[in-house]
Amino acid sequence: MQAPESGYETTFDQSVSEYPLVSVIISNYNYERFLEEAIDSALDQTYSNVEVIVVDDGSTDDSCRIIAGYGKRIVTVSKENGGQASACNVGFQASKGEIVIFLDADDMLLSDTVQRVVAAFQSKPGVAKVQCRLQLVTSSAKPIGEFIPASTSPMPSGDMRQSLIEHGSYAWPSTSGNAFAAVVLRRIMPIPENVYRGMPDIYLCYLSALFGQVISLERPGGLYRVHGGNNYYRPRGSVQIDFYIDRWRTEFLATSDVYIRTKGLLSTMYSVDTSNMKHPYYRDMYRLCQRMISLKLDRPNHPIRETPSGLFVQGCVLFVSNSNSWSRRLFFLLWLAAMLLAPKPLSWPLVRALEKARWVQNKLILLLRR
Repeated sequence: MQAPESGYETTFDQSVSEYPLVSVIISNYNYERFLEEAIDSALDQTYSNVEVIVVDDGSTDDSCRIIAGYGKRIVTVSKENGGQASACNVGFQASKGEIVIFLDADDMLLSDTVQRVVAAFQSKPGVAKVQCRLQLVTSSAKPIGEFIPASTSPMPSGDMRQSLIEHGSYAWPSTSGNAFAAVVLRRIMPIPENVYRGMPDIYLCYLSALFGQVISLERPGGLYRVHGGNNYYRPRGSVQIDFYIDRWRTEFLATSDVYIRTKGLLSTMYSVDTSNMKHPYYRDMYRLCQRMISLKLDRPNHPIRETPSGLFVQGCVLFVSNSNSWSRRLFFLLWLAAMLLAPKPLSWPLVRALEKARWVQNKLILLLRR
């Protein structure tokens, strides 16, 4: 899927060299059971000019022994525990590559991913980021049949700036599915660690796209392991309410911060009028449902000053103006009405119903495409 050209001048037209060094930075915290597979996947690439940097973020398990076993095959950085964003910052400082991949220690790269990433960067000047889907697998690396982003969501290529202005976002994978031009990272790093502690991808994927082209690869580039202990993922169709609300609030705060940064960069770099640029969480009916869940189930800790009736009114406006399918909009509107009227004990089943309905919807879309 090609994104429409924005018409803005680019500030970045640099090309990578003929045989660029690629830095794969693995952030690890107490993932001894997965760590070897992650390191091996980075070392066993079909493209050979790769440096593998392993940042241990204060692990208390046997990770350090495993890392030491690789000797000089990898660059090792040990630090006190500070979160994933902190590990990315430290790893980038130690890196020398023209292209940088941040790999989570419970994920794996497919063997030809770096080679395909390098080819994409070399295909044109001004590429800021190359991205690919991640295939979801079990803790024993068996495919689940799902992807991040979902295979029902088109992966865009091109200039994402207009998409950020009009839609507030674009589709990207989680951290391990992205490769960044180091010259761009030097413009936006370090990542603010207090806001993006466990989700550096929000910061990196938003801001890097302001500097150049994004290229999406069709085939998956890695395996995303679902093992029940993931920081920001649980299997579709199952809902852990506390996890769900905490994740939404963390995402909201991070997205709010990067939204302000994005508006500022668009204004200063390209003199773009961003006065009508809306927050991503105010454009989408599913995000509206997330806000309703947080407000109804844990109102004292809800991060926005709003009311359930006000959220329902916003849902009515989005029902009229949103471009999603009529049936999808109607489902969300009816769900919002039910959540508005339901007493708190009945709100919990409605949350489970919402997530399971989305899971079934994605499955049906996949079946219809076959």
